[in-house]
Amino acid sequence: MRRRGLCLNHRATDPDIIIIFGWLGGSLRHVQRYTRPYEKLYPHATQIIVTNPAKFWWITEAQRRKVLRPAVDLLLTLGCTGSTSESTLPTDQRPRILTHAFSNGGSYSLAMLGSMLSIPATAAKESSEPSALILDSTPGLVTLKQAMTAFGMSIRSSMSIIVAFGVWLRWQFQRKPDPARLKEWLLLPSPLPWLKRDSPRLYVYSKPDTILDWKQVQAHAKTCREQLGYPVEDLVFEDTQHVAHARMHPDEYWEAVDRTWKAALRKDRSL
Repeated sequence: MRRRGLCLNHRATDPDIIIIFGWLGGSLRHVQRYTRPYEKLYPHATQIIVTNPAKFWWITEAQRRKVLRPAVDLLLTLGCTGSTSESTLPTDQRPRILTHAFSNGGSYSLAMLGSMLSIPATAAKESSEPSALILDSTPGLVTLKQAMTAFGMSIRSSMSIIVAFGVWLRWQFQRKPDPARLKEWLLLPSPLPWLKRDSPRLYVYSKPDTILDWKQVQAHAKTCREQLGYPVEDLVFEDTQHVAHARMHPDEYWEAVDRTWKAALRKDRSL
């Protein structure tokens, strides 16, 4: 976990906090390709970066929670959950939060963080502050071939095939594979405490993606929009690969991100 600038700017048109969940094996250097454009869009926002190292997928859940604990403590201190006992901020100064997750790895970190931040309803105050969620190349089920490709990209060694096969087997023989539970978590109106039913969501994905089936991302977005009534926008590309959309189409990508945040600022939250 990395953080940049630890202060709330309270500028009416910007998020106070941007939380970025990196993809599987994405180093801080790689994730910074997204922090710099965010600095230009919202220069006064505090950025919190949660990386997803490859080892995250074969360590125990207790170890994963330990890795995420610093982010949990920081978010509690900043009042992101509405807890009156943990926050150092007045309850009427809840931060405006933009959340951005990449691939199933980033969404898995998001879901685990959300479960760690769950607190009794009596200790929380529902936020009326704007919030939005960007989902880049996620969520979706993963085949064996796709798992090997993903781990090969993140580890780049002969062990990647063995590791990918082991993780894939674990998914298959559990009652519900991890990606299936992930998709269910992201269907919740509040997968993170500051997100609400009317928080705008942007799904970014591409048809040539070799890591994850774009139709599953599309179906998830459709369910959120048509069955659950969430404000959802799809941004679909015809010529990009997994989590490579911003690099290939920066103008269109960041305009969509900014459009989603501006929708969060409007009372009707429509996209």
